[in-house]
Amino acid sequence: GCNAITSIGEFAFDNCILMTTLSSFVDMTQLSTIGRRAFAFSKLSIVDMSNMANLVSIGEEAFSESSSLVTVKFNNCNKLDVISRRAFYAATSNLQTVDFTGATSLRLINEEAFYNNNNGKITSIDLSGLVALTTIGVRAFKYSKATFVKFAGCNMLNTISEYAFENSVSY
Repeated sequence: GCNAITSIGEFAFDNCILMTTLSSFVDMTQLSTIGRRAFAFSKLSIVDMSNMANLVSIGEEAFSESSSLVTVKFNNCNKLDVISRRAFYAATSNLQTVDFTGATSLRLINEEAFYNNNNGKITSIDLSGLVALTTIGVRAFKYSKATFVKFAGCNMLNTISEYAFENSVSY
């Protein structure tokens, strides 16, 4: 397996437009960082980071322009601290599900992290249980088209930045 990998570097799989799956992603249990633009412009449909207990950060534009994404899972990524600027920028035109369940150390969803170019399909954004979340950055979920945003248990949340949920229907 790939359980010894601790880092995926900047531009590692950038512009791999034929990459549709990364089957061993869930086996990368020691992975702590995904670098800048590591998977930008890929055709991955599912990014399942479930149980990546050592994942701390997702770099800038890591999955940007990966327009085939349907599902992103952060289940039990209990060390995940930061989803960096534009991490999933323009990768959300088909994205329907983002699961933050158990990402209890997530502190920052940075600017334009899940920004979409007016074609979003995310129906709801459930941030409940993100007990360490302090900041949702500028335009973080802009154009997501979510009709429901849930903040239950976000007791540390002190900043929802400008335009964070612009063009979402209700909160």
